[in-house]
Amino acid sequence: MSIVDTYKNQFRIFSYDEDVSRSSMINEMFRSQGYDFATFNDREVFLETIENQLPHIFILYYQPLNMKFREVLSRIRKLSPEVEVILLGSNDFWPGIRSLIDAGLVTDFWSWPLASREALKLRVNKVIEKTIFKYIAEQRSEESQKIVAALDRLQQNQTFQASSPSVELAPIPESGQSEPRLIEDLIGQLKKSHPQADFAYIKNYKAKSQLLVMRTTFCKESYYRGQALPMDQQTLTEDKETDYKRVRALIEESFAANDFLLQPIEFAGETFGFLVAIHLPESMKRYLQRSAHYLALSLRNISLESQDANLATTIFTDSLQVDNSQFFRHLSREVARSRRIEKPVSMILTHVQFAMDEQKERKEFIHFLNENLRSYDFFAEVSESEIAIVLPHCDFEGAAIKAERLRRMILKRGMETQNTPLRLCFGVTEYPRLSSDSDQMMMDSKAACDQVLASGNNKVCLFAPPPGFEPEFTL
Repeated sequence: MSIVDTYKNQFRIFSYDEDVSRSSMINEMFRSQGYDFATFNDREVFLETIENQLPHIFILYYQPLNMKFREVLSRIRKLSPEVEVILLGSNDFWPGIRSLIDAGLVTDFWSWPLASREALKLRVNKVIEKTIFKYIAEQRSEESQKIVAALDRLQQNQTFQASSPSVELAPIPESGQSEPRLIEDLIGQLKKSHPQADFAYIKNYKAKSQLLVMRTTFCKESYYRGQALPMDQQTLTEDKETDYKRVRALIEESFAANDFLLQPIEFAGETFGFLVAIHLPESMKRYLQRSAHYLALSLRNISLESQDANLATTIFTDSLQVDNSQFFRHLSREVARSRRIEKPVSMILTHVQFAMDEQKERKEFIHFLNENLRSYDFFAEVSESEIAIVLPHCDFEGAAIKAERLRRMILKRGMETQNTPLRLCFGVTEYPRLSSDSDQMMMDSKAACDQVLASGNNKVCLFAPPPGFEPEFTL
């Protein structure tokens, strides 16, 4: 199963087309394949919906004679400058479409009708795939992104000129290769250009306090294959320069050679091993040093890809397991949008004590929240026993009533953990009337929740309510 098949139902796609038959056909095509797809034929309904629930991808059919169509595109871009906007239409309208692309209102244009429905689905999959890997890239450190960008440039160039004009360095090895295989590929290229030279790779075995020549296939013609260095009772220091001098002295003693190149292979800030070249012409030494540098980048790339594989499995999980940074980014965007459109956004922080092994109760609680919250509300577990619920376009009065309604419904359903009824404490706040920003919303809702928790009560607490505020809680 591809990464798109795994996550396509997590990507919300909206289509806007006033032609009912055409939009119905596209809607049926995507929904039958498991996509989270919705189609709109009315402009006002469409604009009202995206105010509350912004999708990941838009698909719109170009309407050249509709003067309000550009207004729709402008509204989408105002709500989210980064969202993908795909435009369908006839090539006859290209001049008008080109002006929309140049204005930054449209991401891409696809000619319609297409030869097959699969072509449209394939292009949407490409957009989803790009979005997934864009998310992964954002999780990398700035340093890692620079290294990957350098590797991408190296792979695109395919060859790299060394100090000798007649020699080309092989492309960076493909991803997925192990460290011995990378070394073998490098040595193989060196052996082709200089068959008279002798090469060995010394692996740094810190655990055994000794350095051994690697028994990999590229060493089979080497005179030094399998020869060990006399470091049995010695340990390496933390100083790279000292280690380098010691290893060099040992090689001179063990290999009985004076004219050789010792090239450290560094990875993750440590010396990963040493590449030894004997009988290597002076003109090739700089070439070998550059090769070792590219090899170190390849090793780093392997490490990054391993991290990416782990990230890819946790990008989109259930609501309680969502990454905290993703939740707070979403919260910050909602507060910014609230400020822009001058509508409130509220937060409910609830304290629920789950047992570590009671996955059944956790799933039941997730299902309960999904059933009883609006489609554009979102929630996440922000600490071991605290779940934050964000309610866009909702003031503190409505949020307090919603929290009390949830509390009573949970009591009525008799939800339990460890055979004990769930004890729920709710803290409520609102931006902008009660809290000044997203960070303050978290602190204020937690303060209200902690106040209930300290009193031992099972109820809802509103942070800093205005004088005379008395909500009428009704089910």
